[in-house]
Amino acid sequence: MTIPLLWTFLMLTAAGPAGQRPGVWPACGPAAKATTAPMAVATREGHLPPSTQPAAGQFLIAKRSVSDPNFAESVILLLSYSEGGAMGIIINHPTEMRLKSAFPQVQELQKRDDRLFVGGPVSLSSILLLVRAKGRLERAQPIFGDVHVSSSMQVLREVAKGAGKTVRLRAYAGYAGWGTGQLDNEIARGDWLIAPADAASIFDTKSADVWSKLVDRFSVEWTRAPCDRNGPA
Repeated sequence: MTIPLLWTFLMLTAAGPAGQRPGVWPACGPAAKATTAPMAVATREGHLPPSTQPAAGQFLIAKRSVSDPNFAESVILLLSYSEGGAMGIIINHPTEMRLKSAFPQVQELQKRDDRLFVGGPVSLSSILLLVRAKGRLERAQPIFGDVHVSSSMQVLREVAKGAGKTVRLRAYAGYAGWGTGQLDNEIARGDWLIAPADAASIFDTKSADVWSKLVDRFSVEWTRAPCDRNGPA
């Protein structure tokens, strides 16, 4: 599904420098033996350790050092990842354009006030939908939990007609794409934090706050605590 988008947009790219705050990952004792213990300790300290392996259904969170205007202060939901490349949607770059203006022929949208988001620099004339709904959706691919992705006009009409507290919708122009090894190289270079995706960041958190909350939550320099016979010092 493609539509002409007769508009321009400006992305804010200022990324203020900030130091990482240290976190402690137990290296011994009962906490070290349980696979979930490091996560529990981190949560009590107010931060969570990032993941290390990208996969569909995870967030890529741009580090503070990223200055590329396409991706600075961006949070990307990965839709696919393999040896051949990766694809994702930037979730926190809204435009001033309303979805009803992009699709004037979709009557179900005309009473709604949804904004169109920039999903990435690739194929800006194409639209992808993220839908949060319980149960299976036809013409939609599950990504994580109850969040699905689709490019179907029928899905757009059906969701727009019945959307409410139980069905949520976001529409994105374009996407982010990587060829073989490109994303892995960027991760190795230190451009991205990898973290489990959550629906609240996509559908409920103010777009202006998504990146700052997630980068603060996961930008922790994890170290292993020294041990004595009684456990971590």
